[in-house]
Amino acid sequence: MFEQLLAKFHSYEIAYRDEVIETRRRFLRHDGMQAEVMLAGRPYALHDWSLGGALFETPNADWNTGEVYFDRNPVPRLKKGDKVKLALRFHIFDRTLEIPVEGTISRMDARGTVAHFGDLAPATRKQFAKLTDLYNARDFLESQAGRGQNDNDFFG
Repeated sequence: MFEQLLAKFHSYEIAYRDEVIETRRRFLRHDGMQAEVMLAGRPYALHDWSLGGALFETPNADWNTGEVYFDRNPVPRLKKGDKVKLALRFHIFDRTLEIPVEGTISRMDARGTVAHFGDLAPATRKQFAKLTDLYNARDFLESQAGRGQNDNDFFG
């Protein structure tokens, strides 16, 4: 009886572990606050990003269906599987850091468009590392803002 009970708990543990492993992301996701994606010369809101891809606002290709005027930068018509060149622009402190990447469109829906990046070049990985350092520095400075002048306030 006791062995049956242990076997049942063990099966729950395996199911839970498999579920966690299945839903675990390969890379940490970051929000896209103060950032955008440049696609075909147009900015689109960046919802979130990681070293594996980005979720951004879906381009609305139907806004000029009447073709009343000529547009130098037409809105791209994207579909799943398209390869695209993107530039992720991050506005942090007093600078804008732009990271060019190539991606493949994997999903387009009401939440946005997902582009998965292939293997990133070492220079691109270095730019993402610099961005992460800037975010960490900003978060630290924000955590210290408003602290009192007294050292006791710093630790309390």
